[in-house]
Amino acid sequence: MTLYYILWGISMVIMALPINTRKGYKRQIICCFLPLFLFGAFRVDFGNDYAAYEHIFQMIHNTAQFQYDPNERIEFGYLLLNFLCPSFRWLLIITSALVSITYISFFYNYIPQKYRLLAIFLLYLSGNNTVFFMFSGIRNSIAICILLLSIPLVQHRKLLWYCAAMLLAMSFHVTAVFVFPLVYAISYFKNFTKNSVFIIIAAAVVLWFLPFEVLLEHLGNLISLYSNKYETYLFQAEEIGKGASMLVGFSNIIIISIISITMRGQVLSDAQRIILVIGLIGFFAPLLGTLDFRLSIFFSLISISSIIVAFQIIRNVVIRWFLVGLFAAYRTYSFFIIFLNNPYFSYDHIHNLLLE
Repeated sequence: MTLYYILWGISMVIMALPINTRKGYKRQIICCFLPLFLFGAFRVDFGNDYAAYEHIFQMIHNTAQFQYDPNERIEFGYLLLNFLCPSFRWLLIITSALVSITYISFFYNYIPQKYRLLAIFLLYLSGNNTVFFMFSGIRNSIAICILLLSIPLVQHRKLLWYCAAMLLAMSFHVTAVFVFPLVYAISYFKNFTKNSVFIIIAAAVVLWFLPFEVLLEHLGNLISLYSNKYETYLFQAEEIGKGASMLVGFSNIIIISIISITMRGQVLSDAQRIILVIGLIGFFAPLLGTLDFRLSIFFSLISISSIIVAFQIIRNVVIRWFLVGLFAAYRTYSFFIIFLNNPYFSYDHIHNLLLE
């Protein structure tokens, strides 16, 4: 973990350097995420899935009789990417470059220059949902990158290109078939009015207090209609139950409420509106408990950006800092208490070829 904290510190120092122009901001972001690229591209034995992904690569390249089975959990796009890469190291380099380029693009387009230091702090504080996951769940991280890079297509209503991006993301992770339509549908939300704010907050409260068995039945049936690949996760959810603590529920409901109420009547740009409404999905997702199915991870960076946008717009100093403080406290608890103390935690010793 020491290497991660060093990376966090380096990124904070780079983002703290004074810049005055958009061009300078772009260069600063590139310099900030270059260490992250090196961290990911030359990682070794990183996370629980590293060996599994390496095995998949070796199986594709070393088995002459290998045949693609669409019923398997490995999608065609990811198999093709493996086939095209000359070595597993090249696969890690390419996917790490994709993650870094995605973060660079998203920061440049959706993180206000003035709040860049706060944004990078929250990004690393949310490391279990950002950096660690993006370099562990490779298939899913590719789909997340495609979604983040597609946000301008949503903003400018490029439906045909957005559908193409969805198909591409689906070829790496099937979850995209649920996430992409949800994002596009939510993006039609226009303004935070009195009625819409009431509906948003009421929906969050109902979702949290709704009996888990009801959620499991209806969401399980919906998911099973499309694919049987999630049967294992549905069974685990049934065994574990909701799983989310009261802290998770109330923290996210309060964040949803603050953003919704304070944005009521505000004149928002298209970019701000898109980020705020899509970011809310990331705060609704944890209310599903074990039925989250990584939705909160999909929307983690967008949710961080929505906090930054709200912080920029809210004029009341106490409310704006309470919002950021609550989000930071929630992410601190999630990262340092839950993630680092997980019995399956596998990042105690992070290895990188550049340091060995």
